[in-house]
Amino acid sequence: MERGTLVLALFAVIVVAVIGVSLLLQSQPPIEFTIAVDPLAEDWLRQLVDDFNVSNPTIPEERRVRARVIGVSDLNVWYSERANWTQRDHPEAWIPASTFSITYSEHPFEIIVPSVARTPLIWAAYADRAEALLQNGGQALDWSALAEVIAANGDRWEDLGGQASWGFVKMAFPLPTNTMSGFGVILSAAASHADSATLTNRMGRPLYDWLNPLLNTVPNTAEVGDDVASIMARGPSTLDLAIGPESQFLLALDALVSRGDIVLAYPEYQFVFDFPLAIWSDSATTTHQRRAVEVFADWLTAEEQQASTARFGLRPAEGPPTAEVDLFTFAVDYGAVLNPTFVPLVEPPTLVEARALLQWYTQRP
Repeated sequence: MERGTLVLALFAVIVVAVIGVSLLLQSQPPIEFTIAVDPLAEDWLRQLVDDFNVSNPTIPEERRVRARVIGVSDLNVWYSERANWTQRDHPEAWIPASTFSITYSEHPFEIIVPSVARTPLIWAAYADRAEALLQNGGQALDWSALAEVIAANGDRWEDLGGQASWGFVKMAFPLPTNTMSGFGVILSAAASHADSATLTNRMGRPLYDWLNPLLNTVPNTAEVGDDVASIMARGPSTLDLAIGPESQFLLALDALVSRGDIVLAYPEYQFVFDFPLAIWSDSATTTHQRRAVEVFADWLTAEEQQASTARFGLRPAEGPPTAEVDLFTFAVDYGAVLNPTFVPLVEPPTLVEARALLQWYTQRP
């Protein structure tokens, strides 16, 4: 056989072998992995996971990859422990609402992307209620102003310069014992009381006594639930003002403004939900599992997927949302900011202090 013919024959054999191995790998069951995500980003992630699976992704070895999503509140992992993850029964990846949760968790999660999306806290108030509060000496719609005004004048609107028909001040925020968003709200309040973003060794009886009058303005915590924006959208007869994740208020803004003029404002001490992506990493984690999650991480942080955050009221991991997104441009007219600085950011207390704060909230009269 001539040398050229031999080379071509060997090349053909190699090509056939490569194709055969590739087909064999692709014919194998896909590498499946589960991503747990906090409900605050669940709708966005479910849409993207559906798109990811449809794109028929593979790891470098040409094995197919398939992801599935489960919704798990951060608090169910590190506070109530309802998630009950074990070494044998756990998600391969986790996108909590906050990096705090991975810090607090005793599970072996390793952060591979510091943030895949963001949303800060924001205040929303019906404009006439905000005006009444601020005319009583409040400098801005925030914790300190509310605490000072209510401490000096009580919590009846007729004593605050409002109308007697408004009744008592009705404020709300997500439940801090059920949601990371509610816990973030409480930490923002604690930072305002301490006048410091660093909370370690700054929480205790003085904070609790300062918070109580504000918490007493929440009409019914069980009824308010986790999405205060949708409850506030029922009108000022239900809630006068609230604080919660910006994403929820952007999604509800159409309904809110249909009930009256709205004012949006960011708290001085900000808590940003940063949604890190972490992988369960222990001796049982396989190379294929890690590569599968890494393929998803690369896809999730690509430009197109990051731009999709804005449709769900979220911000991309870096920079402002796409300028033409209606949710954000509409909200700017009411006080939202396209590219706020997000400083000072609240720093986490110790896990012991965090648990103590939540236990006090549960047991308070």
